[in-house]
Parts: sequence; C-alpha cells; structure tokens
Amino acid sequence: TIRMLFSLAVAKGATVWIWDLPQAFTSAPTDRYRYMRSEFDGREYDENGVEIVYRVANLYGGRTIGRNYQDYYNGKMRRLGFNQSHADPASWYRPAGPSADGEHQLEEIWLAVYIDDCLWATNCDQTAAWLADELKTEWDKDGTAPPAKVCDFALGINVAQTPGRTVLSSGAYIDKMVDEFADDIEHGYSTPLPPGTNVGFAE
Repeated sequence: TIRMLFSLAVAKGATVWIWDLPQAFTSAPTDRYRYMRSEFDGREYDENGVEIVYRVANLYGGRTIGRNYQDYYNGKMRRLGFNQSHADPASWYRPAGPSADGEHQLEEIWLAVYIDDCLWATNCDQTAAWLADELKTEWDKDGTAPPAKVCDFALGINVAQTPGRTVLSSGAYIDKMVDEFADDIEHGYSTPLPPGTNVGFAE
C-alpha cells in the first residue's frame, strides 16, 4: 500500500506527506463504557466503604477498540469526500474539487493509512495543509502533536523525495543492525564464509 502510494506520487508529480495520528484508538468514540478498579490516594474504597472504580472509554487491548477506531476514521474520510478502494481498503482517493464546506478548492489526493500512520500525496501544498488541519480537528484537539510534514521516514523506511524521483531505503534498519553487531563487525568477518564453516551459538 505504502509503496503504491509513492509510485503514484512520482507518476503524478505529487509530494507525499505524513502524520502520525496521536492517541488514535483512544480518541475514537466508544460503543460502550467500561469500569476499571483502581486505587485512589492508596485507597481501594472511599470514606463510605464504596469501592472506587473509574469509567473509561476505549482502552488499548480492548476487544472492540480496533473496530471503533476504524469506523471513526472511515467515517471522517468519507465526510471529507474520499472514496475507499475496494481492492485495498487502506487506500483512499479524493478527486479535485471544492471541500464539503465550499471554502477550499482542492486538488486530487491519494491517501494511505497503516494503523495510525497517515500518508497522503498531492501536488498542491495548500491541499496538503487542508487535510492536515482536518485530521488535527479530530485527533489533536489540544494542539500538542507534532505537525504533519513532507515524508522522509515511514514504517522503518527512509524516504528521499525529489521532483520526479523517490528513493526508498532501509538505512535505519541497517544502522540498527550495525549497532546490534558492532563488536562482531569490529572483530571482522569476511563473506561469503568458507565452505564447510560451522557457526555455533558460542560464535
């Protein structure tokens, strides 16, 4: 899905933007309330002997939280005029045209989402900013989340975007592996290993 979005962006001369939806799951409306036992000031019961419980909405790990978030996200995208792909439900497209409120004239947008990582491609910075603002109204009401930006890293992939060309690489993964095996690399091994080499757990 993500690679297809970058391919489309290059073909259309668009730039890919990214934003990590903050507290995506817990921000979605819940279909029911849950009650959680918890201590308050070190007490499990209040002064009247009543057990202290808290009413909570969506909790990570809850059986319905994924569905609640997905329904909420899908509804938001449709209200913004996006059409969901039947072949790939994580892909969305919005044709060029006015926004739902008629205040903005927008260029076309291709969008992909992986859990709470939202990426979109458009060849208009104003259109990209419009979508970022619309997402913030739902998932960043207190305005504390980092802003959306031109994508340079996504899902462990380094991204280098230039006009007409995008390079995806695994630099971050390679750096992690180098750190993990720094001692072995310093000691030195040649590859390929000689035929018949046996490497055990000790090595």
